[in-house]
Amino acid sequence: MHPDDPKDPGHLGTPTPLMLASQYGHADIVQLLLEGGADKDFRNENDYTPLMLAAEEGHVHVTRLLLESGASKDARELDGWTPLMLAAGEGSAQVAQLLLEAGARTELRRRDGSTALMSAALNSQAAVVRLLLQAGAHMDARDNGGNTALMEAMHAAPAAIDGHVEVVRVLLDAGAAKDVRNELGKTALMMATDPEIRRLLGAGF
Repeated sequence: MHPDDPKDPGHLGTPTPLMLASQYGHADIVQLLLEGGADKDFRNENDYTPLMLAAEEGHVHVTRLLLESGASKDARELDGWTPLMLAAGEGSAQVAQLLLEAGARTELRRRDGSTALMSAALNSQAAVVRLLLQAGAHMDARDNGGNTALMEAMHAAPAAIDGHVEVVRVLLDAGAAKDVRNELGKTALMMATDPEIRRLLGAGF
């Protein structure tokens, strides 16, 4: 088989032309490769599929093409990351919307028990948090350490604190439980350091 053949499955997980085109957002090339029969679910050395790469990079058109071609919307890599989790963590609301419309499952978990909603909350992605809640994501699901999405929203980098405040507002408006404790006995309020977040959680200031 010629190395440039679109059907070339690669060697020992090396990237195929479709994987590279998907990762870098070259929708026209992706379309040509898919029409030529490229393996849409081939995995690279990191166990990622073309759809995972496109979702992580926020490539909307490529994501749409791959989904329309029948690429596995809930493919999981070794730690359990799915395309939806990757889009959620990176804050690509348009990609997340496409995946949800295609039926991507919100309840899937990584090895550590975390969900797409937790990924969005941890990374200050309020728009994606809203989308996931509207799609029926369980707002009070817990990871292996007993943490909820609201607790994950406490871990804000200083530069992202405004986004975390908005995530906390969205979760609380949706009815997220404030008083549950994780495996270390901590509540979201106990983890909070930002005054506005502490006020929202009911600290009284």
